[in-house]
Amino acid sequence: FEINYMPSVTVPAGITVIPNGLFAGCRYLTSITLEGDITSIGDYAFAGCSEAPDLTIPSSVQYIGDFAFYRCSKVPSFTLPTGLTSIGKSAFGYCKLNTVTIPSTVTFIGESAFESCGLSSLIIEPGLSVIGPKAFFRCGSISNLIIPEGVTEIGLSAFQATDLGPVLLPSTLKEIGEMAFFHSTVSSI
Repeated sequence: FEINYMPSVTVPAGITVIPNGLFAGCRYLTSITLEGDITSIGDYAFAGCSEAPDLTIPSSVQYIGDFAFYRCSKVPSFTLPTGLTSIGKSAFGYCKLNTVTIPSTVTFIGESAFESCGLSSLIIEPGLSVIGPKAFFRCGSISNLIIPEGVTEIGLSAFQATDLGPVLLPSTLKEIGEMAFFHSTVSSI
């Protein structure tokens, strides 16, 4: 449902799933509190909550759906919890994030997951297997990108149009998609 003028929301303890689209389009939502044992944040759950300035994702979350936080443009950073295993397509697209740390429990980053986020720092802990297509497309200026051992695939246009500086690739890498680093400033690989 869409309630455009709701200023705050608290998801209480006892709720384990934030359903698809639950708070999508709540442009004036300025306070979001997630309590309890949430394990899954559905597709489009908070998409378009453009005024939400801060949000902590509970440590119990294992899955973040497609477009879950798409265009939550005032949130400067998200702390991704240890235990998170999958980040959906465009989950944080256009969020204007400064820093992202991908925890070691994440094995998959979906297509365009962090597209156009303006990142200045990206830390990927060992554990990740696949960086999806356009995952970090037009993502700003990430210095000293280290893609950890265990990553086997970097998708099509994954870092396209992102300034990267030096990039360290793992020995486990088996596939690099077309245009993965196209129009990116890479000082060395």
